[in-house]
Amino acid sequence: MSYAPSLNAQGLYNWAARSVAELSERRAEINALNVFPVPDADTGSNMAHTMEAALEQADRGGDVAEALAIGSVRGARGNSGMVLSQVLAGVANASHDSVIDATVFADALERAEKLVDRAIAQPVEGTVITVLRAAAKEARAATAEGSDLHGTLVRVTAVARRALEQTPSQLEVLREAGVVDAGGMGLVILLDCLLQELESGRSSSQMSTSQLPGTELPGTELPKTDSPGIELLNAGLPNAGLPKAGLSSSERLGSGQVSSAQVSSTQVSSTQVSSTQSLAGRPASEQVPELEVMFFFSGEVEVLEAQLAPLGNSLVIARATDTSASVHIHTAQAGAVIEKAFKQGEVTNLRLEVLPENCAPVPKQRQLYAVAPAGPVADVFAAGGAKVIDPECSQAVAAAGDIFLPNGSACPAGPAHVVPTDSLVAGIAAMAVYDPEDELETAVTAMNDAVKSMRVAKPPADTTDALIVAARELLQDGGEQVTILSPHPVDQQLLAKRLGVEVMALSAPGIDAEVGVE
Repeated sequence: MSYAPSLNAQGLYNWAARSVAELSERRAEINALNVFPVPDADTGSNMAHTMEAALEQADRGGDVAEALAIGSVRGARGNSGMVLSQVLAGVANASHDSVIDATVFADALERAEKLVDRAIAQPVEGTVITVLRAAAKEARAATAEGSDLHGTLVRVTAVARRALEQTPSQLEVLREAGVVDAGGMGLVILLDCLLQELESGRSSSQMSTSQLPGTELPGTELPKTDSPGIELLNAGLPNAGLPKAGLSSSERLGSGQVSSAQVSSTQVSSTQVSSTQSLAGRPASEQVPELEVMFFFSGEVEVLEAQLAPLGNSLVIARATDTSASVHIHTAQAGAVIEKAFKQGEVTNLRLEVLPENCAPVPKQRQLYAVAPAGPVADVFAAGGAKVIDPECSQAVAAAGDIFLPNGSACPAGPAHVVPTDSLVAGIAAMAVYDPEDELETAVTAMNDAVKSMRVAKPPADTTDALIVAARELLQDGGEQVTILSPHPVDQQLLAKRLGVEVMALSAPGIDAEVGVE
């Protein structure tokens, strides 16, 4: 049977509606899998709510893909909702007029992978990130082999499902609970819905009204949060300390029971949040519960990210633009988080939820940071697990226990361990030996040794002859591999043939030519 080579804007909208219906129906199933980063049983609810917010934005008209992206970023809930918003942003960035064919689909997943990696401060394998990465890789392979959209989707959904099944082997908390990752399950459902939409071949007139927004069965409706003010969710704790005005009836989210209160931004300031009366009505002298804090922020996003990183865990910054983003963090210092956000820019849609008290904070995962310009060089560092920082950065983003590769830049490292890479090729050598499973001291020592063994030259010109002369001078003292960086494309095979050794050549506009030998 043949299928359409692409989905148009109506098909994309239908997919979103189908996804809302499927996530709503299966949210309890997904919630039951939710044990990481905290077992608060809300991943299914958060993904369903986020997708519904995306669909509601699309109902207002305009480009469907862009509307889904904007609606999801502004309406994102929880870690999983933030990740979902970046997947939809990838679709919007890759598509033209909301048309999705095999090539656009593969590009969308690749863009989504990069956006999610940028959004999550401390990515962890065995989560939705792992499933997304596997899907993106398979999509690239399928399109490279000439698969159409249907063939690509069949392959991608199968690979994503296998990646999901393997998540317990990558994350101990999943293995101990005997479950797969909840966010990964949600992503597989979205991919399944996309395949089903393509196979259905429906027109808009054939679309079932049961899948349109506002037609859910009784008891399956998602809670609405259209208020531009502040939403305080007090999970199972006394209501003392919460403003009584505007307190609504309980809303059921997943398997947990919560209460919500809508408060205008003029009623609750950042200083009130951090006052002696805690959100749960407890004196500040008692242990403050850890909160999930979410809000939409307009301002210097990177500066805010650097300031929030030390204040909690599960930090996710889902960007709508370079100067606006949805922010998510788990923290016991909600007052400090909110105060910094208000000082740095405009805060809207502020939402606070008390996390279960028996949830120990997730241990901070060590992060490798590398300074590099956008393009192929940055991609090399990102592929090795590093978070890439723009060379023009002025604020430190790394934290204590992290590893920082300056790569010849003046970017501040903060309290991180600095490996003295005074060039990009030295940084590549250091990253090549980095093992995230090693103890910090062992990892830093290995990287330092790699940097010392890398001999670097910066030729005065970026011509092929100048690069070869510089490489030959370095090879006089021995060496088995040459790394060449150039602002212009270079012929890697030609260089390898003329030098007689293995050559890795990368080009990126604006960089200075570098040659490294090891």
